[in-house]
Amino acid sequence: MQILVVDVGGTEVKVLVTGQMTHRQFASSVPLTPIQMVSRVLKTAEGWKYDAMSIGYPMQNHRRRSSVEFHLGNPG
Repeated sequence: MQILVVDVGGTEVKVLVTGQMTHRQFASSVPLTPIQMVSRVLKTAEGWKYDAMSIGYPMQNHRRRSSVEFHLGNPG
């Protein structure tokens, strides 16, 4: 099974698929809407074949519960 891994960071989004040695990335602009992110991930992963996707993103936790919202980039 090939897994596409997406790491959403404050300044860039990195993608890597099982078996590849080098990740691809793009800047996480502010604001980066969910539709924009999905579109850019699909474009960045062009040519890679995968069966599933795993997404990691920054989120605050409070008492082992996640926040509803997260923000990319520098809010100031």
